[in-house]
Amino acid sequence: MKTSSFRTSPQKEEYLKDIWGSTSAGATRSVDAYIALRKRILNGLKNRFTQNELMLLIDHQNGTIFSPSLFSTTETMQHSVSDAIILDGLDSKWEIDKQVLFEKISRLSDPEAYFIREEIDRFWNHMGGENIKEFVNSFSFP
Repeated sequence: MKTSSFRTSPQKEEYLKDIWGSTSAGATRSVDAYIALRKRILNGLKNRFTQNELMLLIDHQNGTIFSPSLFSTTETMQHSVSDAIILDGLDSKWEIDKQVLFEKISRLSDPEAYFIREEIDRFWNHMGGENIKEFVNSFSFP
């Protein structure tokens, strides 16, 4: 197994030590769990949104700095999408029924909302906002 290093706060380091006995064991378990959880949740989200609904979700998060501790709930996602619709008219732009979208968002679990927002953040801030069609298609729309 390859050895890697990472940066974290002293509080998070202590948290990992308290749970797993060492920072290294805690970091390894956390990374493994994150990857497994991400795959499982994203797979469960396939075909839950139409292409235009996802385009609205992507569009509404353009220029937003994603903080997992602040935007990890269904409720915060619902509010930010509502603001984007009211302020920017994104429902008209993407030709979607906002009530249908709000219903779909309300049925998401908090981890599902978190990973949707994290994937969109990855698209804008780590993939350079390029190849949007390929990104949208990764959600397997009908």
